[in-house]
Amino acid sequence: MSRSPLVAATFAASALIAAPAFADPVRIVAAENFYGDVAGQIGGDAVTVVSILSSPDQDPHLFEASAETAKALAEAKIVIVNGVDYDPWMEKLLGAHKAPGRKEIVVAKLVGRKAGDNPHLWYDPDAVKAAAKALTADLDAIDPDHRADYDKGEAQFLDSLKPLDAKIADMRKKYAGAPVIASEPVFGYQAGLIGLNVHNEKFALAVMNNAEPGASEVAAFESDLKGHKVKAMLYNAQASEPAVGRLVQMAKDNSNVTIRLGGRDILSTASFIVEDREFIGMLGANGAGKTTLMRATLGLTPVASGAISVLDQPVTRGHSSIGYMPQNRGLALGLRLTGYDVVASAAIGARFGFARLDKAMRREIDWALDHVDARDLARRSLGELSGGERQRLLLSQALLGRPRLLLLDEPLISLDPAHQKGVVDIARRLRDELRVAIVFSAHELNPLVNAIDRVLYLGAGAAVIGPVDEVVTGPVLSRLYGAEIEVVRIKDRFFVMAGDVDVERDAHRHERGDHGHSHGE
Repeated sequence: MSRSPLVAATFAASALIAAPAFADPVRIVAAENFYGDVAGQIGGDAVTVVSILSSPDQDPHLFEASAETAKALAEAKIVIVNGVDYDPWMEKLLGAHKAPGRKEIVVAKLVGRKAGDNPHLWYDPDAVKAAAKALTADLDAIDPDHRADYDKGEAQFLDSLKPLDAKIADMRKKYAGAPVIASEPVFGYQAGLIGLNVHNEKFALAVMNNAEPGASEVAAFESDLKGHKVKAMLYNAQASEPAVGRLVQMAKDNSNVTIRLGGRDILSTASFIVEDREFIGMLGANGAGKTTLMRATLGLTPVASGAISVLDQPVTRGHSSIGYMPQNRGLALGLRLTGYDVVASAAIGARFGFARLDKAMRREIDWALDHVDARDLARRSLGELSGGERQRLLLSQALLGRPRLLLLDEPLISLDPAHQKGVVDIARRLRDELRVAIVFSAHELNPLVNAIDRVLYLGAGAAVIGPVDEVVTGPVLSRLYGAEIEVVRIKDRFFVMAGDVDVERDAHRHERGDHGHSHGE
């Protein structure tokens, strides 16, 4: 079943009835409130607008016109209808109640849509723009004295859609070709503009037309969810069919990863996607699951439920597309080893072996060293290197094999601010030059805040990912830490406070003490 939703951004509003400042405002009737909102924005005080369907809970297919509806139509100078069988009652009323001089805008006809096409035209920016232009032309003809006002209103409305157009273009760059599945084709026009590859569209069409999807369509839908063949499921939250609700729950069950260690759920409601070439900062309290999540991504720690995939493939041990820099890095500083020996040991698959390296392997090692500016460091012994310099060598190890995803587990531990900045700058440069995705775990946000694209914060078995300003807030972190948290921001520095305790800073100090790290290397 398809219902009339309140669409986000510019398309959504409740029925707008302006208080007219003019003696004889132009009366407009819109079958649905999203077109009524467009009319209100363009016409301003020179129009009055009545929207027949003004609630998202109203089913347009079951609507029955009243005497009040007929009266509004009789008085209207302009009527806006969606068409393509979304509001057939309106087209019947217009046919039964002719009015001389009344302008009738059928949006579907403006964009060449016909019966059987997706009727959710308000998700198509071109359809909304066409409706706006047709409305402005009719207003100019009916009320030429206010032509300048109407033209200005149209220009402002069209300008308000530019951020939406830009967002769609940006999403297309990121998600074009991404496989998704939908319970209804409500979002179909937007999905097409973004370039999403929508699976099993017969299921969605059956639901939209109040028909029972066939057994093969249901089986295909379930297979896509359980087999992780799609990246997302799109569904209409207003649809209440039990079959759709069951599939929504199935999608949630198969996307939320649970990782259990020693009988305790480390992560139980984690569901997120790291995009290609994205720099993610991963934070959370001790024990929140940062290292465990990385080990699960490497196939070293099994998941209790759900699944993790890398490049659309299930995780496996030794995945060649993943480079890993582990947190527990006990280098044998007492041995007479050079930096080159350390990097070469990873290339030959032994801890500190001295097997002969062929030319191709040497070129690969030199390539990795060059990308972290460590060719000179490789000639020196480990004991001569500072902590920050050793981190660069270990980071070059992770580059061997030219991975597409780098997992860097606490590379800033025990480093002074200058060396921390150096490591972060190198990581950001690797993202840009090698076009890799990076997940960089840390205890403190501040060294990363100007480098990362998004932050992934773990806590209380959950994972929250998004822009720093949306995730690092008191309400979100209070839920993740299980305590009252206040976030204080001073310019580009964030302080996560539990009472008088800076939880990120003190956790970092505690860990340095636990492991005997020295600060300022």
